[in-house]
Amino acid sequence: MDLTMKELSSDCDNPAYRRCVAFIRDAGLPTEDLPGAGTRLFGFWSGRILTGTAALEPYCDGVLLRSVAVREGERGKGLGSEIVTKTLAVAESDYKKDIYILTEKAEGFFARYGFRTVSRDQVPPGVSASGEFAGLCPLTASAMVRVSARSG
Repeated sequence: MDLTMKELSSDCDNPAYRRCVAFIRDAGLPTEDLPGAGTRLFGFWSGRILTGTAALEPYCDGVLLRSVAVREGERGKGLGSEIVTKTLAVAESDYKKDIYILTEKAEGFFARYGFRTVSRDQVPPGVSASGEFAGLCPLTASAMVRVSARSG
């Protein structure tokens, strides 16, 4: 399936933005800090159907990939791969920084995209001060990093 990726304005009056935040919340992911300063939220559509989401939060010392979700009933069809691939392409194009994530269940999935597990004390201070690292995600969530070919 070929998904259309749209970056959404963080204007809370934007119906597509509100729809994506509700989608993320319904997937059981944190939304309390959305919209956040600098957070780039992406919606992925198949026609007029919102099929997935992802977001990037840039910090001075890294980028947080977050809010990766796929519509229930559409999982296992490669849509998550398309969402992550397209979002990582934006991150690599726009930032010269390592990319971090927190995940409770998808370590193997993200490892396919070059992420490796790290201890939380290896996450740089800017990223670790994010809402997700500072408490929105449980301490049991695994921290992972994808070292950018362009960092350094």
